[in-house]
Amino acid sequence: LAGDAWRTTPRLASQEAAAAAVPRNVCVEADDRIVTHLTARDYVSLPGVQNGAADFIVLDLSEDNVGNFGPKPAVIEQLARDAGYRTVFRQGTMRVLRAPHYVGPSPQCGPLGHGR
Repeated sequence: LAGDAWRTTPRLASQEAAAAAVPRNVCVEADDRIVTHLTARDYVSLPGVQNGAADFIVLDLSEDNVGNFGPKPAVIEQLARDAGYRTVFRQGTMRVLRAPHYVGPSPQCGPLGHGR
């Protein structure tokens, strides 16, 4: 194999940077192609599953859907903005949005926690 096989693509670099913009101990909704970068977070699901309780939403606007034949990322982005989410990271087609209710990391949303 040539060195190109191990080179980080600009898209992968954007995905990693978006994941790095999301703190630990938070609830996250993310495109299913990005969740592998977020496995150290408390709770990660597809967009729309947490019904507005997610602290952060991570989207790749270049995708046709957010995974599992769900809606387009742009639809999720608009719904999130309508709910008060704000962009806190933007690189290429990657977006990270933060909830208006977010006040800092908390274990409350963990799968074994009490939830919100």
